[in-house]
Amino acid sequence: MNLRDSLCDKLSIAQVPVIARGHFFFEELVSLLSTSALTDQATEDIYLRWDSGDWLVRRAKVVHPKFLRSLNAHWSRRGIEANSLQLN
Repeated sequence: MNLRDSLCDKLSIAQVPVIARGHFFFEELVSLLSTSALTDQATEDIYLRWDSGDWLVRRAKVVHPKFLRSLNAHWSRRGIEANSLQLN
């Protein structure tokens, strides 16, 4: 377990499910865009990480083509939106 995972566990922060580990061809990644591990709906995207020890080296996201077509405007064409955390 890396430092990030340990810290999330210690602070009870939920993480997205890991659906696979290893090296993949693009076609194999696309095949993972099926039913979500969290709902009975299609997966919108897959977040990819390349870690070296405790540190993130690279990251990427593979987005389902159906989700891309449903967007009115790509996020990179919109203004900057501040993230916020709302506590109940």
